[in-house]
Amino acid sequence: MANQDVYSLKKLLALSVVFCVLGAASAAAIAAVIPQVGQPSLIVTTDKDAYYTGETMRIYLVNVLKENITFKDSAYGLHFEKWVNEKWEFLLSIGDPSGSSTLSPLGVGEYKAVVAYELGEIFSEGKYRVVSIGDVSQRGQTMSMEAHSEFNVTVRSSPPASLLLLEVTTDKAVYHEGDSITIIIKNTSNQTVKFSSTAYGVIFEKWVEDKWVPYSSIYGAEVIVRLEPDQTHQITLKLSEPSPPLTSGKYRVLSAGWIEHDGQFTQIWGYAEFIIE
Repeated sequence: MANQDVYSLKKLLALSVVFCVLGAASAAAIAAVIPQVGQPSLIVTTDKDAYYTGETMRIYLVNVLKENITFKDSAYGLHFEKWVNEKWEFLLSIGDPSGSSTLSPLGVGEYKAVVAYELGEIFSEGKYRVVSIGDVSQRGQTMSMEAHSEFNVTVRSSPPASLLLLEVTTDKAVYHEGDSITIIIKNTSNQTVKFSSTAYGVIFEKWVEDKWVPYSSIYGAEVIVRLEPDQTHQITLKLSEPSPPLTSGKYRVLSAGWIEHDGQFTQIWGYAEFIIE
């Protein structure tokens, strides 16, 4: 719920794909993230069943064969489909078709792949599934393997401007490419503010034509962090670190968190504007 509240501040248009292949772990660890199914070949599952537009989903892929599964793109053959008019319709692929990728068997070295994918505005409210298609060679023959996982997407509105209770400032008003930026977040409310990660709900928006457009975000460890009344937190990073990196233009940096009182959650946020020349 915390991640959903924080990311609902704005819909992030930027689609970013981060691939990381995890090292050896126990079979018990695999069981914690994959469903129990009968004799599967390729397993695809997600970290949640429902997301908000702008959230980052994590897709887990596991090969339970004895052979490698190969894919004809850089993202394990992953693509998204949407349920439209009582049928699945192709939405988009996320890998580079000029590359390839391989998923090793369960228990052999690097056996589990995790793909983090940000659900941009193309993911309107509805029912979706993420599909992986790969090939495996057995007894001199190449066979196609396919697996999928379904999930739902809903859209949340931005918090009202009256809840600008975070004071966000930057160390400079004008930066140049290659600079570092320091963001200072202060809790001006009289209650503890919580954030869903060590990124303190920070995202960047860019001024495009006549409006602010969600542009990029930064990574943080997914743990609950707190900011007490009048307490500040400082984040310093290079302009090249967000995904995508910040290039020349007009931007604003936003921070979003929430206050919990009597079991009710209230979002609060703040922002600061700056220019990159």
